[in-house]
Amino acid sequence: MAYLLCFVLGFGITGKQYVGWNYLLEMQPSNKQVQVGTLEFIFEGVVYFSITFYFGWVNKEWRYV
Repeated sequence: MAYLLCFVLGFGITGKQYVGWNYLLEMQPSNKQVQVGTLEFIFEGVVYFSITFYFGWVNKEWRYV
């Protein structure tokens, strides 16, 4: 069940990310869209890496849902 829910969650996150990303870029001036879009994806990657690092090496007290 956990694998199924993670699979469904992946579809939802992907849709949410790209809809939000498009709205974010539409609100920016055209000369800043590349910089803003790049920074958004960099920060997203840093968040995933930080969570993985924290639960992999700092805190060993995690459990499966």
